[in-house]
Amino acid sequence: MYFEENKEMFCNGAELGHLTAESYPISNTEIINLKLANSKSISFDSDVFHKMEYLINLNLRGNKLNTLDSRLFSHSYSLITLVLSDNKLKELEPGLFSSLHDLQDLYISGNQLTSLTDPNIFISQGKLIILKIEQNNITTISEGVFTPLKSIKKLKLSNNPFECTCVLQGTMLWTEHKCLKPEANCANPAKFKGKSWSFLRQESCGKPLIKDDHNCSSNICTYFGETQNMDCSNLNLNYFESNDLPFNESKIKILHLRRNEIETLQSDIFNQWPTIEYLSLSNNKLRALDYGLFHRLTQLKRLELAYNELEFLDERLFLFQNKLEKLYLSDNRLSTISEKLPNHSLHYIFFPHDTII
Repeated sequence: MYFEENKEMFCNGAELGHLTAESYPISNTEIINLKLANSKSISFDSDVFHKMEYLINLNLRGNKLNTLDSRLFSHSYSLITLVLSDNKLKELEPGLFSSLHDLQDLYISGNQLTSLTDPNIFISQGKLIILKIEQNNITTISEGVFTPLKSIKKLKLSNNPFECTCVLQGTMLWTEHKCLKPEANCANPAKFKGKSWSFLRQESCGKPLIKDDHNCSSNICTYFGETQNMDCSNLNLNYFESNDLPFNESKIKILHLRRNEIETLQSDIFNQWPTIEYLSLSNNKLRALDYGLFHRLTQLKRLELAYNELEFLDERLFLFQNKLEKLYLSDNRLSTISEKLPNHSLHYIFFPHDTII
């Protein structure tokens, strides 16, 4: 399915076979977002994506891929999001990500990786914000592997059988210094099985321990007064309250809460900012929204709710959104959408068919 307006191609579940640079849908070089997930049969030439110079988001999830050629993304200079989750990758070829200097989101969960020891595997990922490597078979990560990730805000390593020895200490301390919550637990030694790897902080490991006074409380929202933009993205927030903001600002036009862990929102949380025109709540864990959540946001023009776990939208949710122009609902668990949405002003709803249950 191709969406011309946004240059998006969705081929989920298709039996695509072997793809070359001339194969459909790869032959459409104008594609910005490409989803080739859960294919029954798929393989690639090493240069398959080389002509897709505008490609920003690529999803290769759930394709049973055993290996990826190191040249596969060598021309994907514009790529921002790459999803490789739920395949059968046992290793990452040297240089696989070396051309992806603008990459911000990388998902490698649900594979069969056993270790991360190549100090150059993420050498080009200075702009990476999210890295998820959960549910692999990783036992060790060499010190320095994550060091190039200067912009990282979210690193997830849960459900890996880590061997919690001194080899891991440098990596563990690095995550703490970066104020990350990787959710990494030990499989061995037996006495630490199931416990957080943070106990390694106390191990001497043959070298003196250095007290780290790094203050993680600085992970708060940032306000840009000139544009009235409040950015609370990538802070690992589980629950958002108004006192999370750095200033008592009443005039906010843009509010970003994307890429957090938010599961619920108070019904009156946005009442103090009726001037909001752009609200992003994408990439959280929202399952339901109170019908009065947006009632004070009468100036709202753009609302992003994509990549959550929403199952239902109350038909009263947008009663007062007469100016709403763009509504993003993709990648939720919605089965239907009410006909009472504010279609008098709405120009665009992003709700691709493949997300409907």
